[in-house]
Amino acid sequence: YSDKDRPSFNILAKSGILWDTEREDAILQGNLIHHLLGLINTNMDVDSAFDAMIRDGDITYDEVGPLKKKILQIIHHPKLNVYYEADTQRPDRIVVSNNNATIIDYKTGKKSTTHHRQLNEYATALQNMGYVIKNKIIVYIDKSIIPEFI
Repeated sequence: YSDKDRPSFNILAKSGILWDTEREDAILQGNLIHHLLGLINTNMDVDSAFDAMIRDGDITYDEVGPLKKKILQIIHHPKLNVYYEADTQRPDRIVVSNNNATIIDYKTGKKSTTHHRQLNEYATALQNMGYVIKNKIIVYIDKSIIPEFI
């Protein structure tokens, strides 16, 4: 779109600019990799992440090979692999505003004191990094949603 009274004013549709270009392919590839990495907590989650992407129609079987190779290069990289080990702590959500942090962890099943201990470990790690913990929330997901502030 352009305005005849303001020739410098132009609006272009993103898909029109990027259609069938290397840039569009790079953006789509980047989005897929970001989505996959969001599904992977530890190195044990790679196969289930790809299964979910195929099941949801986000990728085809033909796309698995090159994507999986790239994902494995990331999570097995010598400077990154420690962050994908099974014992790595990773809360489901951290919201940071200024220097205040809220930790949210989602749980299915029955309540357990181990959930409190887990959130307290996350909080201690964040406090050691200089954050002030505003809230620690466990969201129990069952027939109803029950947020528990600890």
